[in-house]
Amino acid sequence: MSTKSDLCHKAVLAPCGILGFIMTMKVSQTIERSTERLRDVLRHIGTRTFYILTFHFLMYRPASLLKAYIYDLDWGVIGSHPVIHTYKDNYFWIIYTISSIALCLLAERGVSWVKAKIGIKLR
Repeated sequence: MSTKSDLCHKAVLAPCGILGFIMTMKVSQTIERSTERLRDVLRHIGTRTFYILTFHFLMYRPASLLKAYIYDLDWGVIGSHPVIHTYKDNYFWIIYTISSIALCLLAERGVSWVKAKIGIKLR
């Protein structure tokens, strides 16, 4: 890489970082002014980030099952890590994202329910 090209990349880095920060602030302000239901959902997801980060790879499996079924793939591809990479040019990433978050929250809710039923206090 030439020095001129390297200097150009460095000159673009700071403005892009600043614009990214401003965009993030604007999006967060827009969400804060939005409906209370959206804010509540995002806060609920945010307070359970630990569960989502811990179990999201496991929760990709149901979406992988669905993708293998839809595309008539060999069932062995379900073990692909982290997701099935066959047929990349589709919008299956949306299903992977929603399933990993929703199933993690559902599992956390189930564990909380079981703990409440049997009387376990961990906090």
